[in-house]
Amino acid sequence: MTVKDKIVKSSKEHNRISDGAEIAAKDTVSKIRQLGKSTQDAPHSVVSSVHDDCDQAVASKLPNMQSIKRTIRSIRQETLTGPALPSTCIEIVFPTELTKSFKGDQFLLYDSGPVEKRIVIFAIRRNLKCLSLCSHWYAGGSSILSMFRFAFRRRRQCDGSTSVFYR
Repeated sequence: MTVKDKIVKSSKEHNRISDGAEIAAKDTVSKIRQLGKSTQDAPHSVVSSVHDDCDQAVASKLPNMQSIKRTIRSIRQETLTGPALPSTCIEIVFPTELTKSFKGDQFLLYDSGPVEKRIVIFAIRRNLKCLSLCSHWYAGGSSILSMFRFAFRRRRQCDGSTSVFYR
């Protein structure tokens, strides 16, 4: 410390005691961020899986749960952005992962290709087979404001149940 440019006190001792729990909490947040990037688990599950391994002193130094979950969502939003939106039907490109259902069934059944009046059919064969067994189909079209001029909804009536697929 100085007074009028003269040193009046000199201290060589470190005056801050390190807090092991605070350091461990920073490591824990870092683990949560890594898991948030590398998994698709719900943010609450990610936090819980790491939080359960913490002792009480470390847990008390962590940010609140909502803040950590918001951090996971923003990390995912930065790293998992999708392709740019096309401005015309010609520009649409369907990545392979979007042509299959979650179970691996073929979902994109037909694509007329990059033309202005493009025709694209999305369905899974199992649902089409179900529709083929029905005596009544109800189809409706509605004009929507987007690059796709019309959206169609198909419904079936079979054994009193309806709605196999939409659009």
